[in-house]
Amino acid sequence: MNQLEEALREQIDYCVKMEHFHSAVFCSTQEKKIIVEKSLDKILENIPKESHLFLSRRDNTSVLFFSNSSVLRVFNLSDLKTNRGYKCNGCIIDKEMPQELKEILVYARIIPRTFTMNGEYDYETWDAVKERVKEVWWPDTIDELSC
Repeated sequence: MNQLEEALREQIDYCVKMEHFHSAVFCSTQEKKIIVEKSLDKILENIPKESHLFLSRRDNTSVLFFSNSSVLRVFNLSDLKTNRGYKCNGCIIDKEMPQELKEILVYARIIPRTFTMNGEYDYETWDAVKERVKEVWWPDTIDELSC
């Protein structure tokens, strides 16, 4: 299993185990986004169908919906400019993405999960959030990924 698949399985696991969990994969190019989508297809073949509802692909954004209201979105850089406002509780970031873009377009989207206890809001710690943020390298072509 490669780094990308391992990170995707981990994010899917968070989505399955935590209700209303929002995850994202931030890709530096459209080609890398396609590789993520193909890897997702492969992974989804091996997880129970009842855990996820469907994978939607339109308008350059792929979204995997889960039965517990969790969501995993796959973006490329051009998507980030048009899909403002999406926040996530965990993510995979393409290591080849320039640091400035990570700081401006990605890190601002990462937020802690909110819990309601006795009518008051409580937030998880940033340490818990940081564990769910992975920077991963993956190749530009599916052929390189198979190696």
